[in-house]
Amino acid sequence: MGRKWWAWLDTRRLVWLVTLTAVFAMSARVPVDHDGWWHLASGRYIVEHGLIPHTDPFSHTKAGAPWIDNGWLAQVGFYLFYRWLGYAGLGLLVAAGATVALALVWPQMSGGPFVRAFVLVWAAAVSGPVWTVRPHLATYVLTAGLGGLLYLWRRGERRALWFIPPLFVLWANMHAGYVLGMVLLALTLVGEALDHLCHVDGTRSWREIGWLAGVGALALLLVPLNPYGFEMWGYPFYNAGQQVARQFITEWASPDFHRLTNQPFIALLLLTLVVVGVSDRQGRWAELLPVAVFAYMTMQSKRAMGLYAVITAPVLSRHAAPWLSQLKTRWLGRHSSRAMTPGRAALNGVLVLLLIGAALLKAGAVWRTLVVEAAVRQTGFPVDGVDWIADRRPPGTLYNPYGWGGYLIWRLSPAYPVFVDGRADLYGDDFLLDYLYLEAAAPGWEAMLEAHGVCTALVTAEGPLSRALAASPDWERAYEDKVVMVYVCSTRRCSGGSPT
Repeated sequence: MGRKWWAWLDTRRLVWLVTLTAVFAMSARVPVDHDGWWHLASGRYIVEHGLIPHTDPFSHTKAGAPWIDNGWLAQVGFYLFYRWLGYAGLGLLVAAGATVALALVWPQMSGGPFVRAFVLVWAAAVSGPVWTVRPHLATYVLTAGLGGLLYLWRRGERRALWFIPPLFVLWANMHAGYVLGMVLLALTLVGEALDHLCHVDGTRSWREIGWLAGVGALALLLVPLNPYGFEMWGYPFYNAGQQVARQFITEWASPDFHRLTNQPFIALLLLTLVVVGVSDRQGRWAELLPVAVFAYMTMQSKRAMGLYAVITAPVLSRHAAPWLSQLKTRWLGRHSSRAMTPGRAALNGVLVLLLIGAALLKAGAVWRTLVVEAAVRQTGFPVDGVDWIADRRPPGTLYNPYGWGGYLIWRLSPAYPVFVDGRADLYGDDFLLDYLYLEAAAPGWEAMLEAHGVCTALVTAEGPLSRALAASPDWERAYEDKVVMVYVCSTRRCSGGSPT
């Protein structure tokens, strides 16, 4: 007699559902991000104009300059979800991305459901900083997907390799982080070759390794199937070479391990070292080489933290599972699992429904428009100052701080092109260095504003430039609140009225 339908929700599937529900609840957060605004604006521009920009449409300092909008497809997705469901759509898309990524990690793991659940939730805690309204969320999900395909290939399913080239075509249209997928492929190839040379059990044959190398080469050749063609090959390296941006953009910096949000990463790293060290399972270069390299990348920039988590979680579970199984047998003896009964199945179902309901209630509470708008103000965005500019339309072109540029693009484009925003690759080191001098009100700051035709300066309420503008006879304070001040130039060059 076949298995009863109600026996489907056994302990293993119950833990799986509870774990992914917990991940969804963890990732259901207020969708507010400094760069998320210009990503939304870019998606809006593409949808409304029916074209993908090749030159900058958002600033006056780089207007018409070549621009590679490497996350165009992800941006369109963000904007369409926003247009459909508002802020709840953005939150849903981010939470779905986080949940799908870790759902793809689960089958790559070893051990019982509780071991997998523990490691996966820990990986979720490490991944938190990348759960934002940005295209690098796509790199997080697709890295987990690539790991799953490589896992299937190691199990002898060669057909999984043929999903890799189309995955990279999609990736190259969603985020320039595809290059990190290439890094993972290259590390896997090198690791498999080393395992083969070292006669490690379970390694793939040279023929299979050759197949992987060929598929990886094909994927790289297909990367130019995007609106920017062959330029996408070199773009990630140009972007990584922005030295000024790396110095003052916090997300590109090394993690600050004094901050609580970065503690799960160091704990996962140390736990992996300990478990691999005490495990009887033979270490494999193909597994440990990616873990080591992505750990190093995270030490250099916390943007890689989520990728490290989805790469490391399966490796940690594979080494922890046999060790924990031995400990369990030694301490508790062997226990046979209890048979599934209709009553237990019903209880499991009620538990899952209650947890899903709680997760949805939590998500609904933080995705409400009033909650998000309050968070925007609390984060320090110049909401009222932007409202004043939109209503009063002060003259000329605009100056704004770097961190507010994306929000201004979302709120004021195209009426007021921004001075600078989070697209460091567009502005380049020289311009960003000039911006830093200007923001610090260094000697010659007035000449810099005049050179760019700035007639309206939106500045932080406290700061060197705000004080310099207040002391200058050529600038008048037109608006102020606790967050922002707006100064308007009173010289003849700025008397021409509102911008076009």
